[in-house]
Amino acid sequence: MRLIVGLGNPGPQYTWTPHNLGFHVIDRIVERTSIADGSPRTAWPSLINYVAQFRRKQAIKPDDLVANSYIWRRRIGEEQVVLAQPQTYMNSSGAAVLGLMRKFSASSQDLIVVFDDVAISWGTVRIRLKGSAGGHNGMRSVLERVGTPEFVRVRVGVEPSFTVGDLATYVLHPMPNAWRKTHGAVADFAAQATESVVTDGPDLAMTKYNNRSLPV
Repeated sequence: MRLIVGLGNPGPQYTWTPHNLGFHVIDRIVERTSIADGSPRTAWPSLINYVAQFRRKQAIKPDDLVANSYIWRRRIGEEQVVLAQPQTYMNSSGAAVLGLMRKFSASSQDLIVVFDDVAISWGTVRIRLKGSAGGHNGMRSVLERVGTPEFVRVRVGVEPSFTVGDLATYVLHPMPNAWRKTHGAVADFAAQATESVVTDGPDLAMTKYNNRSLPV
């Protein structure tokens, strides 16, 4: 069983900030791994759109609240996974991650953490097997609580395209409109990379995704 945790902050005021990209990736994996019933048999486009939106809301509705985290139980390939979004706020993410690991008897080898990275350009993903927090407070909290850097992390680029005085302020401000228009493609790309870690193994996933970037 794999535990996949996307980092972010709870609350609608943070939804469209760069710091919440980990949440967006989890949402996308939830959608990708949910069973679709097909489109309604009707010639009314408005009804088709309504049903599609309703099904999306149902698909991403959490299964449970465990260790201060929304969770979904899904399958990726042949493997059972738990997808999670900690509700502890970013700087306390480690408490939620450790609680989830204990609840689901997961080791650090079962853990995949998805988070934003200001050192990587938008539309780029980097998979790593270990490493430091790199100035990311959520990852710093996870490392402190888990007690080892030996777990897979999927870093999703949010590098600013302009000079930023305070990165901590930058990641908590709404993302640029251009990013809002392409964030779905970026989240899907990162979701595919994360799924590849599970189905192909981290080494092959790194080969497939670390040297690619989306034209956004």
